[in-house]
Amino acid sequence: MECKPELLDALLAAVSSDVARLKFPAAKALRSLSQRAPDLIYPHFDFLASFLRNENAILRWNAILILGNLATVDGERRVDRTTYATPECRNVAIGHAIDALDRLFPMIADKGAVQRFVTRLMDNPRAATRKRAERFLRKWPLAPSGVKDGAAPANRGRYNGRRW
Repeated sequence: MECKPELLDALLAAVSSDVARLKFPAAKALRSLSQRAPDLIYPHFDFLASFLRNENAILRWNAILILGNLATVDGERRVDRTTYATPECRNVAIGHAIDALDRLFPMIADKGAVQRFVTRLMDNPRAATRKRAERFLRKWPLAPSGVKDGAAPANRGRYNGRRW
C-alpha cells in the first residue's frame, strides 16, 4: 500500500487536535491504516502509544486497537514492553493482536513462535482474550513434533476427553 508521507503527517497532527471533528476521524483513519499497512505507521509507535494514557477514552481505545495491529510488524517487541493504563487495557490489546496475527498467519514465516505466543495466552485473565486464543489455536493448531508446518491431529490438547 502506498501512502503519501504528508497525508500520514496530517493524520498524526489531526489526532492531536483539540477539535473533536478532526481528532476522532483521524484516529479512525489511523486504525484502518494500521490494519491494512501496519509497517507504514510503525515508525510512529511511540507517538501512538502515548495515547494509551490519554484522558479521552475513545483515543485510548483507538490506541489499543492500533497497537494490536502493529504487533504483526513488531520485530522489536515494543508492544510487549508498552505500559498500558491498566492491566485490563493490556489484555484488550493482546486480544486485538491475536486477531491481527490470525489475519496474517498464512504469510508469517515463523508460525511456531506465533503459536507459542498464543498458547501462553490460554490462561489470560480476560475471558474475551482467552476465547480469541482458543479460537486461533483451533484454526491454526500446533504441529506435532517433527512435522514441518503441518496440522496437529483434530484432538490436539485432549486426552481421554480431558484437557491436558
